[in-house]
Amino acid sequence: MIDLDQLTQDVIDLIKNSVDVRVKAGWIGSDDSIPLVTVLVNGHIISPIYSPFQIARYEVGFQIDVWHNTMKEADQVANQIIQAFVNALPTKCWYALRYRIRDIQEEGAFRKMIDLSFKVIG
Repeated sequence: MIDLDQLTQDVIDLIKNSVDVRVKAGWIGSDDSIPLVTVLVNGHIISPIYSPFQIARYEVGFQIDVWHNTMKEADQVANQIIQAFVNALPTKCWYALRYRIRDIQEEGAFRKMIDLSFKVIG
């Protein structure tokens, strides 16, 4: 079985190690300053594969928001995050990476929202 809290922490640590921007779990708060990356769990699906050993396939989704001062800087950080996930797939045994990046208009900040999901067996 996979510990979903630990998997979430692994995702946050991966992002922290790939960008020079503060990363936090949860939503941006009124006391937060930008640049900032926020990470939310968007959902997960657990599909049992083999019951005697409690092995399952997990599909986990995250919303990763990049908040920055310029669109160019937000683009750069978003690209660094995606590249970190691509590079981590073989070492983390994650697979079927999917993502979509959208520009979201925010007052006072440039925001890139990354909807990202991957699968893992555990």
